Amino acid sequence: QNKPEFLAMNPFHHIPTMKDGSVAIGESNAILRYIAMKYKPQYYPVWDPALCAMIDFAMDSFSNEVYKAHHDTIYVVFEFAQAPADQAAANKTYTEKLDTWVAHFLKGKFVGGNELTIADFKAVPLLIAAMQPAVEAKIGLTVSDRVKQYVKDFCDVVPSSSMLSQANGYSIVEYLAGKM
Repeated sequence: QNKPEFLAMNPFHHIPTMKDGSVAIGESNAILRYIAMKYKPQYYPVWDPALCAMIDFAMDSFSNEVYKAHHDTIYVVFEFAQAPADQAAANKTYTEKLDTWVAHFLKGKFVGGNELTIADFKAVPLLIAAMQPAVEAKIGLTVSDRVKQYVKDFCDVVPSSSMLSQANGYSIVEYLAGKM
């Protein structure tokens, strides 16, 4: 991430970063918007500003609220972060933030009601990690049945989501199973 060719794409040397032709960008939300607008516009329907605003709100609040709480919970199980002094309190914070996000944004199956949006592609990979048995076994965190149903609904309609659970030992699910 500190090589000149990478820094030319993203001078902040963060991941994710992507290059598509002459376009080089970083930050997951920007990448999701770009991919949708170029390749799958129905996932970010710019012709519906109200829906796009809700999608942006869902992605930004997931990043700024739920994902921050991910650090002291899921990343502990991944062994990317040290356990906080009070794991039960960190779990409670994560659960409260996630439940608030779910209650506000999941009025239907997905953030867009019954239609997928890029906000779902943002949230599900992180949520599939949160619902793994290793997370409950290691830190005692569980997610609601609504979260589990949301992830299942997403995986049922996105065939490529199988890479989240099966990737020759490299998927999120397989990685966390190795932490048992």
